[in-house]
Amino acid sequence: MRIFEIESVIRDSKQVSLEIQYPQFSKDIQKESVVKLTFEKFEKELIELVLFNPSEVDLLDDRFGGEYISHIKAFQTDDGIEISFDPYDERIDKIEDRDNYVFKSYSYEITSKPI
Repeated sequence: MRIFEIESVIRDSKQVSLEIQYPQFSKDIQKESVVKLTFEKFEKELIELVLFNPSEVDLLDDRFGGEYISHIKAFQTDDGIEISFDPYDERIDKIEDRDNYVFKSYSYEITSKPI
């Protein structure tokens, strides 16, 4: 099933940062792994997408960062969520091997705020 919330909020935005937090364990605290992507939309809105417990991050390309996201597809699956920020064909209702900038994770949180 498509996640239109992610697709509509992030489409036509510019990626401004990517942060990876690895899991941390101590006597008192256990932090899960997180991928945090930040986007800027029309220089008016800052969007933050947090992916919890990522299982795949595929950045195979010669560039990443500062790119405008004109095409995107995001899906809810039995295992969590899957997103491609540079799909080969946005109309295909699944993530394919030829899609770029693919992220898979257990869950997500998306927030936006004015700049």
